[in-house]
Amino acid sequence: MRLQLILLFLLVFGLVSAYGQSDYAGSFENDRGIYALGTGSQGYGAFIESTIYRSMYVKGYSGWYDAYFGGEAGISAASVTNRSGSIQTIAFNIGKKTIEPGDLVAMVGITSSPDNGMPMLAVARVDADNWNGVIGVAKLAVLAETVDPKGDGNHYVDFAPVSGVITSEGYLLIITGGLAPAVKISSLPLVANGKIGDKIGLAINGQMALSSTNNNAIILGRIAGPIDKANATIPMFINID
Repeated sequence: MRLQLILLFLLVFGLVSAYGQSDYAGSFENDRGIYALGTGSQGYGAFIESTIYRSMYVKGYSGWYDAYFGGEAGISAASVTNRSGSIQTIAFNIGKKTIEPGDLVAMVGITSSPDNGMPMLAVARVDADNWNGVIGVAKLAVLAETVDPKGDGNHYVDFAPVSGVITSEGYLLIITGGLAPAVKISSLPLVANGKIGDKIGLAINGQMALSSTNNNAIILGRIAGPIDKANATIPMFINID
């Protein structure tokens, strides 16, 4: 009887709609979708399991992350398969110079995340003064926006990718490992003779060169494809050593 009442309630408020002959157990559609809360000591907010195929498919609107995980401990997974081939992190441009996608960035300290106050990496565009702290490549700008996802007055800060450059005191997504498809190079002749697989290093003057020509360079990674001379970029597999 209780189950029947719950189903009736969902139907009345338009949360469940049948899909004819489909095999969905139910379809939930509303302005805010589904909210679940586990209150027990080991009560999961949601338990999703498939006996044969994948347990979950998640796809966000174009330009938005597919999912947001706001807890302090992160995500626990038995393994990770990344189809983009890169490891990425959100950082804060604490430098005075504007950062553009494809620029190399260096660690210059830490700051507090506006979301939960946890430490966040602070970076600046690589130059002759901070080159030894190189940590990755700028991918795109990120906007920190306060949202109220449940409509109950409990706000948090969401990070959403946006187009454009990253100004001073702006947030950005950086690639710290794996494939970076378009890394800007300030001087083409320094790597023009490189082949796929060759190592690229960052020299003391903040410029890139084949590591075989500079033994004192910090290794950034390997050339992953041909130089795009029109845009002065090169695809690299980032592996900073």
